[in-house]
Amino acid sequence: MNIITRRLLLLALTLGAFLRIWGINFGLPFIYHADEPIVVNHAMAYGVGDFNPHFFAIPPLASYYLFFLYGVYFFVGKALHLFTTADSFALSFLRDPSAFYMIGRLFLGTLPGIATIYAIYIFGKKLFSAKTGILSALFLSVSFIHVQNSHYTYVDILMVLFIVFTCISSIDVMSSNKAKCYILAGVFAGISAAIKYNAAIVFITVIVAHFMNNERKHTGRLIMSFCVMAIIFTVLNPYAFLDAGNFINAISKQAGAENVPGVFYHLRYSLLEGLGIGLLVLGAVGMLYYGLKEPKKYLALISFPVLFYLVLCFFSQPHERYTLPLVPFFIVYAAAIISEKIRNRYLIILLVTVVIMPNAVKSVYSDVLFTRDDTRTVAKRWIENNIKDGSKIAIEHSFFCPRMNQDKEQIEDKFALIKEPAGARDKRLRLALKVADTKRPSYRLFYLKDDYHKNTGFLFEKPNIGFTIPELRKNKIEYVIVHIGAKSAMRDDFYRKILDNAVLIKEFSPYKNKNKQFAEDVIMQTGGPFFGPELFSRERNGYIIKVFKLKEA
Repeated sequence: MNIITRRLLLLALTLGAFLRIWGINFGLPFIYHADEPIVVNHAMAYGVGDFNPHFFAIPPLASYYLFFLYGVYFFVGKALHLFTTADSFALSFLRDPSAFYMIGRLFLGTLPGIATIYAIYIFGKKLFSAKTGILSALFLSVSFIHVQNSHYTYVDILMVLFIVFTCISSIDVMSSNKAKCYILAGVFAGISAAIKYNAAIVFITVIVAHFMNNERKHTGRLIMSFCVMAIIFTVLNPYAFLDAGNFINAISKQAGAENVPGVFYHLRYSLLEGLGIGLLVLGAVGMLYYGLKEPKKYLALISFPVLFYLVLCFFSQPHERYTLPLVPFFIVYAAAIISEKIRNRYLIILLVTVVIMPNAVKSVYSDVLFTRDDTRTVAKRWIENNIKDGSKIAIEHSFFCPRMNQDKEQIEDKFALIKEPAGARDKRLRLALKVADTKRPSYRLFYLKDDYHKNTGFLFEKPNIGFTIPELRKNKIEYVIVHIGAKSAMRDDFYRKILDNAVLIKEFSPYKNKNKQFAEDVIMQTGGPFFGPELFSRERNGYIIKVFKLKEA
């Protein structure tokens, strides 16, 4: 590696690290990413000694990894006298989970995100040249979809890292018959699948690489690689077999939650918004060009993005993060077209600018929004200062609305709802009571829900009541908190009745234009806004929050 290459790689890593660390503490101590608690709460629950996740919608590897990190944090904290017992450690989580989420965001998002910048350099260098590797690293360092998701405690960024590792090993399989290349490819593919099930598709690169090898004499090594993948998955996700019934049931339910977005949905939304038009077009052109020109050399590394995208077309959800495994491939092939095929210096500068600038601008502005108070935080602060302690409040949706504290009596009522006494939820409730004893504003909270009669849902989102004025009257609700998102998700009938039966006492808007009433992005935000017009219309993250006071009957 010459000095120029080294400096450019350092620039890519430094820039990537800055964009992924800036704003990493967004929202804390409140959680404004819908999926982060899935990983964090399961990691904490292992502390009672039961390592069966009892939840298989995503594999438990990420939560096991986080549990290990929390164990390190506990022993370090104990040595520094931050905690004295396991209970005091758990109590600190309930009082303020900021440190726990920062650990998760750092080790599941930020650090794997930075590591992927270096990995994609190796990927591009092995497949093409050092120039392509460096350009790939620079493109990924500012890639908006990758930067934004690197702020979250979730599985996608870690999965992408191991997918890239698998592809690097597949390049070695293509050029060598050595058993260790097949073993490494199987190990990385197994880890990828143990992080997120659909990453198992990456093994197609190993299969195609094997058949593209001019000296393919050892089909047994391909079988061995697959067996290694299966063994790694089993070791890292043992309860898929030890609790096979629940595992199969969960996978079936998750499959039922997937739908058919269509052939162009993720192209025009997830990839266009996440990569920009320049990177998307150049990447597609690169895959097509190299796939047709030298299929024996490049087909293996095109097979995965093609197959994975086809699966997304007919079996996925509308969230942009589903396309993250495709990002490295668009980036590497776009970088190859620019660095390997274009000789005009000015055209190269123009294309690199067209790729980098839109991503960099969106990534920077997204980070700026992450550093500002969310509307839910602002609303919570106002409510606690202006609505008296103990008031009865109905909350439209616990995720979209402010995180208010439930009073002690309501927490005590939840013990009757626990089916497994002495389990993780029982312990959490007992610790929650200790937190409730501290001096802080708390309220009689009721959660509005369509199927409230079934009394289903999360323990800490109960009791449920219906979306009707009689229900509000029956439970003597004094205040109602609603959020306004996309027009298509609006509860028009309920909202009209609220306007007739209550007085709007406060409104909080995330938009620069305070007259704006609906989000332009119809996809539920699991962190910050993703759709460009929605992103740039804001001065902070969150939703429009409206606080109503119910009129006397």
